[in-house]
Amino acid sequence: MGPRCQHASSRLDVPTQRKEPRTLLAITQDVLRAGRRKYLDEGVGALVSFDELYGNLAGEGEISPDVRTELSRLEETVPGATPLTPRVAEVLYLVRELPFIPRTIDNIARLVVESTDDDLPTVIGRVEPELERLKKAGLVAQIGEEYEFLTGEKRTFEDEGTTVEEQHRQQDRERGLAQHFVHEAGKAHWRNWIGSDVVTYHDKDFSFKLEIDSTAVPGTKGDVTLKLATPLSFGRVTLDDLEGQSLRPDEQYSLFFLCGRVNKFEQDLTRYLAMKEVIGNWVLESMLTTVARSSSKLPTNFTSSALPSAIRPHERHRHSTLERSLLCPCRWRTRR
Repeated sequence: MGPRCQHASSRLDVPTQRKEPRTLLAITQDVLRAGRRKYLDEGVGALVSFDELYGNLAGEGEISPDVRTELSRLEETVPGATPLTPRVAEVLYLVRELPFIPRTIDNIARLVVESTDDDLPTVIGRVEPELERLKKAGLVAQIGEEYEFLTGEKRTFEDEGTTVEEQHRQQDRERGLAQHFVHEAGKAHWRNWIGSDVVTYHDKDFSFKLEIDSTAVPGTKGDVTLKLATPLSFGRVTLDDLEGQSLRPDEQYSLFFLCGRVNKFEQDLTRYLAMKEVIGNWVLESMLTTVARSSSKLPTNFTSSALPSAIRPHERHRHSTLERSLLCPCRWRTRR
């Protein structure tokens, strides 16, 4: 008897029609004998792609009926879908419960390879647009370099985030950048990414006043003024603008920094701010529900820690990515 296979259905609390879990050997035999491809007629070098496992589990009723129905209709419901679209979705669905497999585009491509003759970069090039289609359809989310198939609460969160994101304007981004990355009451966020509150000249440290995107930052003071234009100002503030400003007599003790273009910075910032707003709405709703049930006072320490753990990594990752982008790349000018 081969090893027992505790496959995705049991880990996802999906009811199964079988009394005993099948062995890996039995699943393998099923795929080779009656898979989507005729493996018994294939030549040397043929590989069983991971989506075949989904097909086998679904065929045996070991995948949630709702998921089976949804994935079976992807070519109809996802704009521009190809035969590869549902295969990529099926792979992501299965590996979402396997934390030891990084869900990067490289690994997803490896899991849909069908032959040892397949060229991985070519397969990656085919998988990438499929992931974009699934993201736009709200079925997949990207967290850093990894992708995640969304179900239930996670999909609701992403859908609400998309709705809020579409309502954000430039002034919302400027206000959000200032609040979450520069300064808010009692929190000097700018220290996290500038890394210092002094400038060094001839081995001496000088404290500085700070201006970010033409707005003075509270709590900073010194004889030197550091004026920083973030990637959010790209296209609205130029190097020539700063060079001209640096020649003014009243700017002789100012240092000017101009951050260059950061790919998708505005898009990532807008998404982050939308996520923060949705999280706030969810927290408030949970608080009100709790209070309504208990008729007690509002808890003073209620924070986003009450949110599902699966959502918080999205917020943390986007925040850290935006922080890293704020000073990279950056050019500076000072009066000579």
